[in-house]
Amino acid sequence: MPVGYPTTKVPTGSLLWMPAPYRHHTRRRVYLQEWLDHTGHSQADVMRAANTNKSTVSRWISDPSRQSLSVLAVFADVCGCDTLDLFFLPGTRPTVAELRQARDTLEKITESEEPPLGS
Repeated sequence: MPVGYPTTKVPTGSLLWMPAPYRHHTRRRVYLQEWLDHTGHSQADVMRAANTNKSTVSRWISDPSRQSLSVLAVFADVCGCDTLDLFFLPGTRPTVAELRQARDTLEKITESEEPPLGS
């Protein structure tokens, strides 16, 4: 087994070995539909604000890997909240640790995005 790769435990006798980062991915939870419901908006409002179609908005809501910073900004704009608020259920009060974790997630999203064309 290569040194330096974190692994997760597999049943004894299993031939499966794969570095942990490739085996499962952490899904971040963003409460997009809950914020729309809470503020009385619909996916159609996001569709108009982002100038896109309803199926794209549905994919943004259901698939966290499609949630770029610009997508989160559109939802925050429509809902009248901060982008960071989308990481928590409406009406809840996150702890300082939860806020830090959400901030770190936003920074990772920002770092992973490609620079705009022409820059």
